Amino acid sequence: MEVSRDVKRAAAVLKTGGVIAYPTDTVFGLGCLPTNVAAIQTVLDIKKRSASKGLILLGANRAQLEPYISTDLSDADWHAITANQSEPTTWLVPAADGASSLLRGDHVTIAVRITRHPASCALCVAANSAIVSTSANLSGQSPASAWDALPVEISKSVDLVLNDTCGNPDQPSRIRHLKNGNLLRG
Repeated sequence: MEVSRDVKRAAAVLKTGGVIAYPTDTVFGLGCLPTNVAAIQTVLDIKKRSASKGLILLGANRAQLEPYISTDLSDADWHAITANQSEPTTWLVPAADGASSLLRGDHVTIAVRITRHPASCALCVAANSAIVSTSANLSGQSPASAWDALPVEISKSVDLVLNDTCGNPDQPSRIRHLKNGNLLRG
């Protein structure tokens, strides 16, 4: 996978504890590394989002999500998570015991998605990590569909904006519970 200079720069910002705005499969996201508690808190503060709601983790592959997911998933469960969906699908899965409550919120599950978006996938690869993802908007407002539609408060609060296009900004990702199959959004 060819990684652009901009993606490499964004990954370097993440690795030094920074927060970025970046394109995803659907809308622009706010992100950081999921191992950096201070950066996760910064994401929540910028967005004015309650920590009780939890956040999504994007990964380029299974290995990047495994540290945050309970070890009791079957091969069929992993197949569902990693299958190339016709629409971006975020899965609610049992969280690993050590998964931060800032990632899980007040839940025993954690929200994960294998990203198919070229820039966010390249970002995960370059950072060698899953990436926290939440829509780049203030809580309760519409998500930004492009880098130039980011609210001023957000673009001034992040360490870097990765200027690229989103996948399908007209449709947020579906959210599906892995164990019971319930569709929560979509």
